[in-house]
Amino acid sequence: CNRGQGGGLYAAGILQGVHNTVFTNNKARLGAGMGISNTGIFGGIWESTFENNVASMQGGAIYTASKGINGGIHDSIFRGNSAQMGGAIVTMGIRDGIYNTLFEENIATTSAGGAIATAAPSTNPPAEAGIFAGGIYDSKFLRNTSAVAGSAIRVSYMFNGDIVRTVFDSNNCTGQSGTLYVVNTTTGSIIDSSFTNNTAGVTATSAGGAGAVFVAGYTGDIVRSTFHNNVGGSMLGGAIMVMNGDLNGKITGSTFTQNRLGASVQAGVPSRGGAIGVF
Repeated sequence: CNRGQGGGLYAAGILQGVHNTVFTNNKARLGAGMGISNTGIFGGIWESTFENNVASMQGGAIYTASKGINGGIHDSIFRGNSAQMGGAIVTMGIRDGIYNTLFEENIATTSAGGAIATAAPSTNPPAEAGIFAGGIYDSKFLRNTSAVAGSAIRVSYMFNGDIVRTVFDSNNCTGQSGTLYVVNTTTGSIIDSSFTNNTAGVTATSAGGAGAVFVAGYTGDIVRSTFHNNVGGSMLGGAIMVMNGDLNGKITGSTFTQNRLGASVQAGVPSRGGAIGVF
């Protein structure tokens, strides 16, 4: 299915969960692994593998058009998937979090969300559109790439939940900001997690931002976590950038080492905060 939706599986109605299933080498325009057009996934994704699926537009592994993924993503693998936006997943939102799941070497070739992009319709979006809720636990995001925001995850509205015992390593945003990029506010703590060797690029029109975390307002703590060798763009915060908001919380028992900003490409744009920048 090279032109349509759902190369491996297509559903126009409710999909009551995915369990112990493998989707590999599928192709489609939207959702090369799975495409859900009118509703979403209810019951979650469990112990499944999505590998080397290619969407010509959005959602290399999964695309949900009008509802999100409900019930969480558990004990699964997303590896080597690609699309213009959302190398592995494009969805209207994620409810109930991600648990013990690997996202590795997924690519958003021209847009945002190397592994995951939550999206919202441009007109009359539902109230829950674009939200990532439930947190991330015991998971790994490794060597994912995006052309713009969010080399691992791009959230188009709010992120609500903790990030616990999770690794973000060697993710690369070639054109803008953040391994985790949240357009609106983030509420939740980062606990016993690591962000290492992540990079954000700069372009002729964008000074770029943090290599690890870019959010518009953060409420939560950073506890026993490691930020090492993250490279931001040229504007603010090599590891963490809080834009148009405040950092409301405590940083305890954490380490920030060898984080830095790249060279400025915009005249008159100062670089501030090798590790953390709040603006």
